[in-house]
Amino acid sequence: IKLDFGSPDAGPQSPKIAQHKAEVSANPNDTTALFNLGNAYQDAQNWIGAATTWQKLIDLLPDWEPSYNSQGYALQKLNRNDLAAIAYQNYLDTLARKPQAEQDKAKETAAYVNYNLATIIYQQDKVKAQEYVNKALSLKPGMAEALNLQKILNK
Repeated sequence: IKLDFGSPDAGPQSPKIAQHKAEVSANPNDTTALFNLGNAYQDAQNWIGAATTWQKLIDLLPDWEPSYNSQGYALQKLNRNDLAAIAYQNYLDTLARKPQAEQDKAKETAAYVNYNLATIIYQQDKVKAQEYVNKALSLKPGMAEALNLQKILNK
């Protein structure tokens, strides 16, 4: 995803961000340092920093689906639902290419990703939102958030 919202330096900072930025500066391809930096940005609610860091991790590890989910969350916090939907869909598409055992381990996260997609699009496309809600409920039956959205969609 092409991200151009400004500098992560404009958002909240923390000692952990500074520490992990120094690690990434020393080795820009250190995926562990990038992971830690992305989490530090999220902990500080620096959503620009988080989204751009997750993109760097995606560029290095395009088959590691958790980055897409984290990026989608950060983008949603930035009110960039258009880009968040792309990131969440990339999560689902990447997970779908994994062995079934890995997909099974990620069921709960996949349920929430489907729910997040439904919340993003339900006002524009109720049919597609219902598909995402149904998928979320198939992965996590009884998921309260999805059941509440389902009630709204069925009105």
